[in-house]
Amino acid sequence: MDVKLIQQAIKGNQDACVLLLQHHQDVLYRIAYSYLRNEPDTLDAIQEVTIRCLTRIHTLKEPTYFKTWLIRILLNVCADLNRKKQRTLPVLQEKGYEEELHIDLYRALDELEVEQRELIYLKYFEDYQNKQIAEQLQLPEGTVKSRLHTILKKMRKRLGGV
Repeated sequence: MDVKLIQQAIKGNQDACVLLLQHHQDVLYRIAYSYLRNEPDTLDAIQEVTIRCLTRIHTLKEPTYFKTWLIRILLNVCADLNRKKQRTLPVLQEKGYEEELHIDLYRALDELEVEQRELIYLKYFEDYQNKQIAEQLQLPEGTVKSRLHTILKKMRKRLGGV
């Protein structure tokens, strides 16, 4: 992304900020939807991220980390929405093994702590490399690897070794 555009947004140019948000809208939508798993909540999260970005862009210190900063805001918004809702997945009619596995996978994800879910989403839903995740979450890369290993082990156990 153009650093000059980010710098303009930081200086208060709302048009530049809107262009940046439009550029990243697909990524934001995918992350929010994979985290929240429904359209209305996803759109609410995107709206809240837009508002926070427009009102807080001036706090971004390093323009090269704009995307990281934006995704961190999104993850916080999604976590807030999930905490407020305290919802569980609706029980669906089981039509077959594949659907049952799909439901169990989301139940297993729901049982993870917020920080663990974030790691899974970044790694497997957004295809981030461990190094990128480490930078995003400000953790050592080795910590990311070990936490992912632990989380996957926990999920395999929950899903019965699938």
